[in-house]
Amino acid sequence: MSDNAVELNRDGDEQRALALLERDVVSTVGARYLDIITHYADSQREFATGDEYIARVAEAVQQYLMDTFVDTTWPACPRQPNHPLWFHEGAWCCSRDHVRIPLGQLPSVRRDTEGRSRDMPSAWQPIREPFRATATRTVGIALVVGGVVAWRLGRFDAWPVAAGLVLWFSLGGHWVELWFLNWLRPRLARARLLQAAARMAVWFLGGVGLGFGVVLTMRLSRMTGGIARPSWWVAGVAFVALELVVHLVLLVRRRANFYSGTG
Repeated sequence: MSDNAVELNRDGDEQRALALLERDVVSTVGARYLDIITHYADSQREFATGDEYIARVAEAVQQYLMDTFVDTTWPACPRQPNHPLWFHEGAWCCSRDHVRIPLGQLPSVRRDTEGRSRDMPSAWQPIREPFRATATRTVGIALVVGGVVAWRLGRFDAWPVAAGLVLWFSLGGHWVELWFLNWLRPRLARARLLQAAARMAVWFLGGVGLGFGVVLTMRLSRMTGGIARPSWWVAGVAFVALELVVHLVLLVRRRANFYSGTG
């Protein structure tokens, strides 16, 4: 087969895949966004071909729809609609719920006269986790971080104290997050800016409260009783920074996260 024939076959496959992507966009957010596919199909042409090219276009379109708040969970996982599917090897996938929908086969979403989805739930889905899983993760984090602190100090006997102080933020921080996600968030308007501002405020205030818990705990130990306490706001800022880093990791791993408005 000549090089020209190979090129024709590749172009044909790419056009068929782009047509399937168009079908997914039309069936979920409407035909008004077809120009976005054309834009990214052109802009990504010089960077890749074949499957990699289609993946780049699909991911760019998805990022656009999420970043511009057309649909912050596009395309939504059918089992857990509060987080999106991700494009992988020619399909929309969710490794957590074992969902795989081939390109071009996203289910149609009924919309009202203003273009809003009728099929997506109007309320946020509650976040639930078995207590054993919560305890295993948060206590494990406290033990590991506490061990590192004790090692850096060169005092093995400091491990339990350090782990107990870290537990305030690992376990306490988990409950701060759950309070926002399951109680406050459903009571707020779904406007992205309001949700983000409220969440960061909760992180800050929660961090301040957890910081006071750390200070009170430090007073109970001779080992930490004499350590100078930072200003009251430092724990709040530190907790916000910690959460932003954690959610950045979730974003990189394509899990529900603060930045995309999905978790």
